[in-house]
Amino acid sequence: MRLIAFSIFCVLIFWKSCKTNPAYLMVLLIFMYFFYPEKYIWSIEEYRIVLLLNAALIIAVLIRYKTLSIYNDRYSVLMILLAGSFFLSAIYATMDSRIAMDGAMQFIKAVVFWIMLKNILSKDIRNVDLFLWACMVSLSLLALWGVQQYYLGNIRLEDFGGPQIEGSNQLASAFIWGLPIAYYKAFGETGWKRYACFGCLIILLMGIIFTESRQAFLALVFYGVCFFVVTRKKMFYVTAALVAALAVLPFVPSSYWDRMGSIGEYSQDASASGRLEMWSAAVEIFADHPVLGVGPDNFILIARYYVGLGQHVRVTHNTIMQILSEQGIIGISIFCVLIFYTLRGLWRLSREQAEHGSQSNPLSYYSLAMLVSLAGVLVCSLFQNKADHEFLYWPAAVAAALESLRQRISEKTTDQHGEILQLNG
Repeated sequence: MRLIAFSIFCVLIFWKSCKTNPAYLMVLLIFMYFFYPEKYIWSIEEYRIVLLLNAALIIAVLIRYKTLSIYNDRYSVLMILLAGSFFLSAIYATMDSRIAMDGAMQFIKAVVFWIMLKNILSKDIRNVDLFLWACMVSLSLLALWGVQQYYLGNIRLEDFGGPQIEGSNQLASAFIWGLPIAYYKAFGETGWKRYACFGCLIILLMGIIFTESRQAFLALVFYGVCFFVVTRKKMFYVTAALVAALAVLPFVPSSYWDRMGSIGEYSQDASASGRLEMWSAAVEIFADHPVLGVGPDNFILIARYYVGLGQHVRVTHNTIMQILSEQGIIGISIFCVLIFYTLRGLWRLSREQAEHGSQSNPLSYYSLAMLVSLAGVLVCSLFQNKADHEFLYWPAAVAAALESLRQRISEKTTDQHGEILQLNG
């Protein structure tokens, strides 16, 4: 019965997306990415519902928009090149080519959704707003569920949410990613929407705290610096951030402060020393396989030959080291260029819009939200494997869309100005 009900719901969303706006199907996929209902709805997992919905999204975009922009901007070109590096390194995988190819295909699927996302967001500024709402609400509901689990005994929240965010640190990085969206949207909205965004902000903060993730704490400290640097009305924004922090403070358990206090004792921490061991192994693997690396998901298979006897072999716990060892100099170069262009593009766009109007301009706070979100996740990625995590690359899709929208708005304004001059003449 649940499968039938869910199937009918998906069909209705698909029909609505084809008829009016594919963004509705985009929202459903974002919700499923974070919640992953395949785990909880009996018999759905075997049907690969997410894969089917991605295919439906492609059809909806083609039906509604008639055309599909794939490589018309530098972000798209870099994403395709990065997918190519994953595929190429998988072909020449050192240990297990099957595992490597599975990893490459997972990333290619993520790139396909990325292209659909960019196309949808580029059509209308309202689609960007809908995307940000979908991400913020989905993550807030997930955090709220996590808070409930915490009080039911799930200490350091884990083992729920999508496949890429099941662990406590992964959950924390997802909440970290959503936090600036809620923060900046709160100042871009009015009425009940503003209060809803503030509510999401507080819930996401609680979710981050209950994961007891030290890397998320470092990201929060980094956020504090970012908010102070990139915002113009500093006292106003800082005061709002302090109010949100004070609202959460009564719910912070003592175990959280104990765990955060251990950050300065990394040399005595087994987890930290294990990470350092894996980073050292990643550098050695790169030195032996500098061009294409050892292939996606092959690090853990080959790392045992680079660590000491009796050492527990783990993943790299660092995205840079992950790409460096698994995709070599080609993959890491493309990745760094993509991240650089995304950060630069979002920064420039936020500054340009703020100079031409108020900072509440949608293009301004949308770009600021994505800029700070990406920066925060990059901090978390220094301690996690996030090379194939989809939301790490979504800010690039938003950057491409906002640049396209800005150009269209500029051309429209120029045309209108020309018409006025002609009439006056």
